[in-house]
Amino acid sequence: MIYLAFNLEDYCHNQSAGFTRVGVRIIEAKNLRDAKEFMARFYPETAWAVVSKRTFDAGIVPYERNSKA
Repeated sequence: MIYLAFNLEDYCHNQSAGFTRVGVRIIEAKNLRDAKEFMARFYPETAWAVVSKRTFDAGIVPYERNSKA
């Protein structure tokens, strides 16, 4: 299964700023636990939010190119 791992380092340090940058890594793992263990093992220097691509895709808000909000 495909998982998205979001690097939360900037978010953790700048929550009150109202704007943060988030990096994303795409990984493949058997399950969420394995995906989280992979990120903790190979990228232990920062906090990560790991979510399945299926869950992430379900939360996408589509947009229209020339819409006026």
